[in-house]
Amino acid sequence: MQFEVDRQLRLTDWDAEAMEAYQASPDSYQVQETVSVRTLLIRRDERSEDEALSLAHELLVQARLPGANFEELVRMNTEDEAAIATGGLMENVARGETVEPFQRAAFALREEGEFSEPVVSRFGVHLIQLLDHQLPRQKSFEEAKQGIIDELKPARAAQYRHGVQAEARERKPAGFIEHTEALDALMLRTSDGKLGLENKLP
Repeated sequence: MQFEVDRQLRLTDWDAEAMEAYQASPDSYQVQETVSVRTLLIRRDERSEDEALSLAHELLVQARLPGANFEELVRMNTEDEAAIATGGLMENVARGETVEPFQRAAFALREEGEFSEPVVSRFGVHLIQLLDHQLPRQKSFEEAKQGIIDELKPARAAQYRHGVQAEARERKPAGFIEHTEALDALMLRTSDGKLGLENKLP
């Protein structure tokens, strides 16, 4: 039975199946808007907000000087311990992943290398430099294809297995029907319906 299921899976035109799914639901294959930024944090734990803002403004002036290295400035001045090792780098940040004041300032930036004014959040005062801003877009079919195929294969395997079992039930006596039902239950214990076999689909 599994041999026949595998044979049908091998004969499936996965490119055509994927294209049909892609065209049927194009809105399902969207790349969301993201930003990559470098950020420096001045905390307010032991200073007032005005003091933190004043320090942030001083650092912003330094960051905007010709030839300034903001990554090095972050490493030397940030009060976010995790950011010291990364130079404050935050890549591919989507909306909803940061606090609102930070998000609003980061997504308002448009030019690579552009700085925000100091931003106050519950964590402290942030300086944000834009490294990259990706607008939302639809994935091309080539970008989406492999993911679609990966989602389709288990569903098609179940469909083919049920078809093979239905055909077997029509052709075999009652005792065999009971056997196929037991086999079906056993196969469903595995994620791919292969009874733990090592061979994988191409």
